Amino acid sequence: QATVFVNGVANTTLAVESGVATFQLLLLEEGVANIGVELEDLAGNPGVSIGDPSALVSTYVVDTVKPVIDWTAPMALTLTAQDSLDIEVTCTEGCDDDQGIVILSYGAAAPVQAAMAGGVATFSHAEFGILSEGGNELTATATDTAFNQSAVISKSVFVDTLPPTAAFTSLAGYTLETIP
Repeated sequence: QATVFVNGVANTTLAVESGVATFQLLLLEEGVANIGVELEDLAGNPGVSIGDPSALVSTYVVDTVKPVIDWTAPMALTLTAQDSLDIEVTCTEGCDDDQGIVILSYGAAAPVQAAMAGGVATFSHAEFGILSEGGNELTATATDTAFNQSAVISKSVFVDTLPPTAAFTSLAGYTLETIP
């Protein structure tokens, strides 16, 4: 017979037929599931103990939690020449390993992606050049390493990095030679 263990706890015992034991496990809990098997022959002689690392059949990670993301930068809705034009999206929930990818869409351009590091995906202006003068409509979605996808988030950002200019066209009845 074979006894299947999940995280060191006996889960099911089943018969071995022609040297094969087939089983299905319903893994409901989030997190790591170490699956091990202890075998016993027909005479009741035990095989490798579940405490022995060789009894470990496989390790699975159960992750059904969708990432939750939010905009970290830019925080302002209007950006000027003094502001950074970098875009950051942070995973606030559901990214236990702080990894995955974020896909960013803007205007009619093709979507771009950046890997999360420490739960943050950064789209630097120097590399991606996403934000341009005027109105910018951004959307983002994240996918974690278990392929769970976040809801789409969106943001409108207006960029005005051009300094004002002024020009004199006339001086109401004066010429430059006659100004007192």
